[in-house]
Amino acid sequence: MKLDVVTLGESMIQLNAKTIGPLETVREWEQHAAGAESNFAVGVVRMGLKAGWISRLGKDGFGRYIVQVIKENGVDVSQVKFDPSAPTGIYFIWHPKEGESVVKYYRKGSAASKLSPRDIKKRYIKNSRWLHLTGITPALSDSCSEACFKAIEYAHDFELKISFDVNWRKVLWRSVSEARKVFEKIAKEVDLVKIGIEGFNQIWRRSLSPKDACKFLSKRFNCEALVTKERDAYACSKNEVVHERAMKVKVVDPVGAGDAFLAGYVASRLKGYSMRESLRIANVIGATVCTRRGDIEAIPTWDEIQSKFNL
Repeated sequence: MKLDVVTLGESMIQLNAKTIGPLETVREWEQHAAGAESNFAVGVVRMGLKAGWISRLGKDGFGRYIVQVIKENGVDVSQVKFDPSAPTGIYFIWHPKEGESVVKYYRKGSAASKLSPRDIKKRYIKNSRWLHLTGITPALSDSCSEACFKAIEYAHDFELKISFDVNWRKVLWRSVSEARKVFEKIAKEVDLVKIGIEGFNQIWRRSLSPKDACKFLSKRFNCEALVTKERDAYACSKNEVVHERAMKVKVVDPVGAGDAFLAGYVASRLKGYSMRESLRIANVIGATVCTRRGDIEAIPTWDEIQSKFNL
C-alpha cells in the first residue's frame, strides 16, 4: 500500500468527564481512542491523504476498540500488533472549570512501551513519503527509542521527509538534560520540528519569545520549525518567518489540538502549500478541535477547510 505519511507511537483509551467540576464529583465518562501519533494520522486522512500507524496494543477489549476506531477513520493499521502479556494504556481527562482540562495517565508497562526496532518494517517505510515522530515515544522505553531511530534510518534510506513534534511531557523523563539530549539527536535528522514555547524554554533553558525560539530551532537544526503559544503560531525556515493568530473559539477541551494542528500543517506542505498557507490551515484545524471532547472527533475534513479558505 502506498501511503503519504507513516507514524509510530502509543494510543490509549481516553476517558473524558462528561461534567464540569472536580474529579471526585464526576460520575459519567465518555470513552475515546487517542494518542498523539494516531491523532496525527487521522488528521492527515481528514486532509485527503493516506496515513499508516505503527504500534502495539494490549490483546484486550480496549486494544480492539482503539484499532477499530483508528481503522474506521481511514488509517492503515496493518502494522499494529496485539500483546497478550501487557495492557492497553488508559488516561483520564476531567474539567475543573469550563475550558480547563486536567490529564492523568496510567501507561506504565503498557503494550506500546514494548515497541522495538523489530516492529519497524523497512518495506512499510519505503512505501511512504513522510515519517512523523513525537518526543513521547522515545520516553516510554529504551526499545521505543531504538524503534524511533530505526524508523529514521529507513526514512533516510528512501529519502522521506521527517517531522518531529517534541510534545514535551516532563513526567515521562528522568531529567530535562536526558530529554534534551534525545530530542537534539532526533532533531538533527529531521526536516520539521514543532514545539510549544513553554516546553522549548524548559528544555533549552532559555526565555525566548515564540518567534526567537522558532528562529533558534530552524538555525540550530537546519530545518523548518513551528513554535506555538496559546493562540499564536510561528513557522520558520532558513529564509522566512511567518506568524498567524488563531481564530477565537469557545474552548471545551484543548487536548489533541496540537496533534491536529501539525497534521494540517504537514498535509498542507505535502499538498504544495506555502508555509504561510499551511500555518493558516493548521491554525483553523487546531482551533476547531478545541470545541469538542475527544481528540479526533472534531478534526475537520479537507472539504471543510477548502470552503473556509476558498482553496
